[in-house]
Amino acid sequence: MGGISVWQLFIVIPILVCYLLPTIIALKNGHKNKLLIIILNFTAGWTVIGWIIALVWAIKLPKINNVSSADEIKKLHDLKEKGIISESDFNRKKMDLIG
Repeated sequence: MGGISVWQLFIVIPILVCYLLPTIIALKNGHKNKLLIIILNFTAGWTVIGWIIALVWAIKLPKINNVSSADEIKKLHDLKEKGIISESDFNRKKMDLIG
């Protein structure tokens, strides 16, 4: 009689999941700033604006550069062939891309 009822659990658990949604999303997606998102969620999540900022930040993934080094070198080679960049510029930028 003094414990938690099933109905209370049906109310508390969804509220807790909603509150922790930014943390859950950041951890699930492996967000690079997941620790900061978790800290923001726990410290300022009780404010509506803090929770919204944490949620948007967790959803927004950093842009990943999908262009390979080979593609970049090919573009540089085309620029060199067109005379837009010199041979030395091409070699220098190529070495920057290769490592």
